[in-house]
Amino acid sequence: MAAAPHVVILTSSGAGHVLPVSELAKRLAVQHGFTVTIVTYASLSSPGHSSPLASLPPGVSVAVLPEVSLSDLPADAHLMTRILTVINRALPQLRDLLRSLLDLPAGITAFMTDMLCPAALAVGKEMGVPGYVFYTSSLMSLLSLLYTPELSRTTTCECGDLPEPVMLPGCVPLHGAIHPLHGTDLVEPVQNRSDPVYELMIDLRLNYLLAEGFIVNTMDALEHETLVAYKELSDKGVYPPAYAVGPFTRRRCPDTDKVKHSCLRWLDNQPDGSVLYVSFGSGGTLSTAQTAELAAGLEASGQRFLWVVHHPNDKDSSAAYLGTATTDADPLSYLPDGFIKRMNRTGLLVPLWAPQVEILNHVAVGGFMSHGGWNSTLESMAAGVPLLAWPLYAEQRMNAVMLSSNRVGLALWERPPLGKEGAVVPREEVAALVRELMEGEKGAAARKKAGHLRDEAEIASAPGGPQDRALAVVAGMVSLHRKSHGAAAPLSDVLNVASAEALAVQKGYMPKSGWKHGSRVRSARKRGTWSINMEPCSRDFSSASEGHKHGGRRNNDHWTFEEVKELVDGVSVYGVRHWTKLKNERFPISVRTAEHLKDKWRNLLKAYTVRPTSKKKVIPQANLKRRISPPIDKDCVEKIQRLAADYPKK
Repeated sequence: MAAAPHVVILTSSGAGHVLPVSELAKRLAVQHGFTVTIVTYASLSSPGHSSPLASLPPGVSVAVLPEVSLSDLPADAHLMTRILTVINRALPQLRDLLRSLLDLPAGITAFMTDMLCPAALAVGKEMGVPGYVFYTSSLMSLLSLLYTPELSRTTTCECGDLPEPVMLPGCVPLHGAIHPLHGTDLVEPVQNRSDPVYELMIDLRLNYLLAEGFIVNTMDALEHETLVAYKELSDKGVYPPAYAVGPFTRRRCPDTDKVKHSCLRWLDNQPDGSVLYVSFGSGGTLSTAQTAELAAGLEASGQRFLWVVHHPNDKDSSAAYLGTATTDADPLSYLPDGFIKRMNRTGLLVPLWAPQVEILNHVAVGGFMSHGGWNSTLESMAAGVPLLAWPLYAEQRMNAVMLSSNRVGLALWERPPLGKEGAVVPREEVAALVRELMEGEKGAAARKKAGHLRDEAEIASAPGGPQDRALAVVAGMVSLHRKSHGAAAPLSDVLNVASAEALAVQKGYMPKSGWKHGSRVRSARKRGTWSINMEPCSRDFSSASEGHKHGGRRNNDHWTFEEVKELVDGVSVYGVRHWTKLKNERFPISVRTAEHLKDKWRNLLKAYTVRPTSKKKVIPQANLKRRISPPIDKDCVEKIQRLAADYPKK
């Protein structure tokens, strides 16, 4: 019996990375029978970030790369500089680990990295292992990072001084600081060209081009226009395909008194929708002055609140990310004198950690003041809770722009006035924003949109829904790599892979050209950056990576078994007089037209049925199967024959 496909997933630190990686690994193991090895970094680990890896199903294991020294980095080195330096310096240890796994009977079928580790794809490529990037944030932020080298090449000013907004395909505009709306909306690590992290971010984008595809933790209802625009770029061969497999969020624990956190018992005694949940993630920190103003603003708002309080830091808004902000002091000791006592009836203060998913899904919670990290955003959306965005670092500002736009409408967010970036938000503004979210018209509109997105997330995550189908496509693509490197697979396995490929094309999760027929030899692809109008440039990266050639699929391409099965199932539902409806419902993105479906059905009837009045010699079934592509199974043939009897040709 052939070994199960074995996938290695490399993840950086942070709950927004480790949690979705663990969820992806669980799904691949439980739903698709894969074995998965999750690889983490000892230099980037912390107890809070590692907790999602403590309860993994059979078939999922964890390996840890040893510590690397960062003693030569300055004490004030940017968070991303520290993370990317660890990733680069640990490549030799990663190479040794991958070689040891390749020597095992299961080998390595595919190698996946999270969004911060694409430099490691080169190591997998050395060993002939196909690589993918699991992008744990929005597709919009991925597009912005892919655009960074082009922005660097075509401009000389800082991002904050850009005279025109950056218009990424399918995305809301991103502005520079001199725009009347003010602010700098691109990801925070590219804001300063003189910082060493700037060049590291350029390298990050170039390493993305080594990927066979991007597995993105998003969904159509949240980023529909961006997904459509990205697919157009992918079809032109500009970038690898993207698979929208989200939303990956942690499952809510069962409500039992034995495991119930004290804050949940406090929420049980609050009116429905009356509590504002306040948390800036596991890594976000406020300054001492801002912590005091936030406390005063919450008090002045008159609203109930549950606040997860971290130690303040006056130098770094991401100080808690790698655990550097941890002290022995009680974080509540930094709050204004008498605040805890005054808030005894209307507010609950929780030091350092609280069960966020359970809190957001509690009926008493009506809003979420958040840093806008993507993991928290998806959890809030899945719970139907509107956001009050307070971005701190990384891509959180960009998330706030998207989430507060008319297109999404999930969050309220006020851009800081010109010259006030990083300044303390006064208590009066805090109170006004809180009241607007909890009681105002804008808050009501965001709450309505949050409910709609919650319903869409439930549809996406339902068994057999878009998330399962997209993940099946990914599993099918990974399985193809196993087939191409090993012995011939059973016919049933080949049909399953073909089904996944056809579904990918039909549902729009991959470009329509994709894999070539026959030997499935893959041709080199030229990839380039965008010019300012987002057209492919002439820069040639074919020497760095090979992959699909993303052209348009010809209408006369051979039909796959899955397409035939979908057609037959469609005829059983819609009959033989509603080809347009069948096309729209069953083949919405496929190049097959209604006329193609009708012609294919006629060919199936000719191949697998014989009209009683025909004077032609009856052809044995074995010969009939060779008359049409692709070969189909006995059950499908019998269904065609039954439908032929139900809808006799006139």
